Amino acid sequence: MNKSFRLVFIQLFLVLFISLPFSQAQDIFPVKIKLISGEIYEILDGRGARGGAYVGSSGVLLIDSKMDKKTVDETIGGIKTLTNKPIRYLINTHSDADHVDGNQYFPETVTFIAHENCRKEFFHSKRDGTPSDWNKPDLIPILPAITFLDRMDIYLGSKKIELWYFGVGHTTGMLSSISGKKRSHLLGTKYSWKDLS
Repeated sequence: MNKSFRLVFIQLFLVLFISLPFSQAQDIFPVKIKLISGEIYEILDGRGARGGAYVGSSGVLLIDSKMDKKTVDETIGGIKTLTNKPIRYLINTHSDADHVDGNQYFPETVTFIAHENCRKEFFHSKRDGTPSDWNKPDLIPILPAITFLDRMDIYLGSKKIELWYFGVGHTTGMLSSISGKKRSHLLGTKYSWKDLS
C-alpha cells in the first residue's frame, strides 16, 4: 500500500469514526400523548422510555417517569390537557435511567411504586463501578415508597389497575400491568397494548 493511499484511508477512517456517534444521535421530539383505549394513554417521545397513563375517576396513574425536567414538564402538561385530576401514582417498571431519572421532577404529592427488586436495583453500583446516585439522602423522597412481590391492586375511584410480577425480564424488577374492562396489558420496556377480553 503506498503512502498517499494509506494517508487517505486513515483520514477517511478518522472522519467516519468521529462523525458516526453524531449521526447516530437521536432527535428528541416533544412529548406526545396517544389514546390507546378508553382512559389509557401511551406517552411518547421526549427523553426516556415510552410511558403510559391511566386516567381514573379520582386521579391519574403514570407508568415510568422519563429522564429530564423538560420531558417531565411536557408530560405533566399533556396530562393536564386530558384531565384536571391530579397525578397520584407513578409506577417504575424497572430501574434503568430512561424509566426513573424523571422521578425527581414530579410533585411531592406523587407516590412512587415498584416491585421490590426494582427498588433494590436503584442502589446497585453504576456500570463503571461507582456508587449509585440513589444512595444520596436527598433522593429518598423520589424512591418507590411502596413495593410489592407478586401482585398489587391500585384503585383510582371505581377503576382497578392490577400490577403483576412474572419474574426476571430485562431486569429483575420488571412489571406488567393489566387494567380496565378491556384488560389492556402493559409490559415494562416493551409496551404491547392488547385487548385481552
